[in-house]
Amino acid sequence: MTDRRAFYDRRAASRPRESARYYHRLLQRYFAFLIPPGARVVEIGCGIGDLLAAVRPSRGVGVDFSPAMIDLARPRHPGLEFHVGDAADFSSPEPFPFTPPLSPTGGEGGRRTGEGESGRLRDHEEVRGEHGSLHEVFDYILLSDLVNDLPDVQAVLTHLHRFTHPHTRLVVNFFNHLWHPILSLAERMGSKAPTLPQNWLSTADMKNLLHLANWELVKMDTRILWPLQTPILAPLLNRWLAPLLRHFCLTVILVARPSLASWRIRNSPGQSLTKSSSAASFPLTLALSPGEREETLPHTETSHTSPSISAQRASPPLPEGEGRGEGEGRIQSEPKRRDYRCTVVIPARNEAGNIEDAVLRTPKLGLGTEIIFIEGHSTDNTWDEIQRVAAKYPDRQIKVLKQQSKGKGGAVREAFAAASGDLLFILDADLTMPPEQLPQFYEVARSGIGEFVNGVRLVYPMEDQAMRFLNMVANKCFGLAFSWLLGQSIKDTLCGTKVLFRADYEAIARNRSYFGDFDPFGDFDLLFGAAKLNLKIVDLPIRYRARAYGETNIRRWRHGWLLCRMVWFAARRLKFID
Repeated sequence: MTDRRAFYDRRAASRPRESARYYHRLLQRYFAFLIPPGARVVEIGCGIGDLLAAVRPSRGVGVDFSPAMIDLARPRHPGLEFHVGDAADFSSPEPFPFTPPLSPTGGEGGRRTGEGESGRLRDHEEVRGEHGSLHEVFDYILLSDLVNDLPDVQAVLTHLHRFTHPHTRLVVNFFNHLWHPILSLAERMGSKAPTLPQNWLSTADMKNLLHLANWELVKMDTRILWPLQTPILAPLLNRWLAPLLRHFCLTVILVARPSLASWRIRNSPGQSLTKSSSAASFPLTLALSPGEREETLPHTETSHTSPSISAQRASPPLPEGEGRGEGEGRIQSEPKRRDYRCTVVIPARNEAGNIEDAVLRTPKLGLGTEIIFIEGHSTDNTWDEIQRVAAKYPDRQIKVLKQQSKGKGGAVREAFAAASGDLLFILDADLTMPPEQLPQFYEVARSGIGEFVNGVRLVYPMEDQAMRFLNMVANKCFGLAFSWLLGQSIKDTLCGTKVLFRADYEAIARNRSYFGDFDPFGDFDLLFGAAKLNLKIVDLPIRYRARAYGETNIRRWRHGWLLCRMVWFAARRLKFID
């Protein structure tokens, strides 16, 4: 049997030249688009580290089983950290240092604003893991062109859970098996780096392996139709045609997150944890198979870990009542329920007849429900009615705002800026989405099933006059277009009810410059931003009702044309990228 490590050690001298080829440069540009700068990133099978450097991590760690590759990577990228280790177990002759995330005030890390100092290392304090072990968690784990070369893909995917927190994203790219004969020919011609016998995995194979290893697929994309640098032809094929001919692209990219099942296993009753400063509030352990011995592993003081703030991806704030008291450092037999403070934002324009009903019908959620009415240049008495209702129900924590910008999108942004809740809801003032259904949105977000919950009107039967036929057709078409654009299934883009964590919204707002201020409705702005940050978007069917008061503010043809323009704009920013 071929010694794989010796093979890649012999190939190391040629790797800098091979890494400069057009295919690898395209891959580096796409990973840089996919991963926000400033994240904490580990790449398994990093080679000489060029891809890891391209994503501009705040902390970058590369692991490769070839000592010769690592010897090249260290001087090539002195700002990154590299270790020799095997992908299956990261066994290594050298000890790996463990460095936890710093607080946001330190410029890195995954600790939320306002979180206490417990669980953080003091300045210059260092904790080392076991000899030959990497005890650290990351925002992103990269496996680039590696799974085709692994002896046991499932074992490696399972092993990676020890480096995750609840919002870690695993990014895997691999060759499309349709390219097998072309790549074999290129290798014989010297146009491609030699490889050992490969696993030619289909997309279905990889999805199944992720599922078996307790990873949940977030989104999928395909890239590169022409891996050679050819003027005119390469940009035409790779930028404009590759998104339309996804089944024929050379590389398949999957983004996944740890599944809920993996966290249930990790936090199962009776699992003992040692008290230690680490970057996560859960045991950094594999999902154990039946009969496998449970080990004592590092643990931290917080109960919910987030990726780095500088990565523009933050976790929900620590819920009230979630701090550890006596007996900290051990998972309790009955995990505490995680609840959140909620803010329901109700943009209102010419909706005077619905204001009081909106208050009466909005249930109290979680640890408390704040209601924010934002009045948007009404021509009726909506503003006076909002003030009257707020004074009538002082126990409902009602805030009243008068919109300064234009459009529903502007109203939502202004209201979100004033919100105090951890979980943000948008509820249209026409009440066509019954407020009584808001607890369903809360449970989906609270449970972790979805990170962005999108209402869907197109599943259950509607009341008469709730939606015109042409509007329904257009909504279904937009849903198909967005599913293609975002790489996730989106059935209804324009349902007014959407729910996300405030920390995620703040990350979307910080990243808004990528798309610009283009969306007067606010729906696309949030969906595009959530997809760009690799959030898990979940559709939640609702019962759509006919309007009981007033008239719709939507102008079918004018706004329909505007939506088409926004789809094209988004396609250029998400799919047809350089």
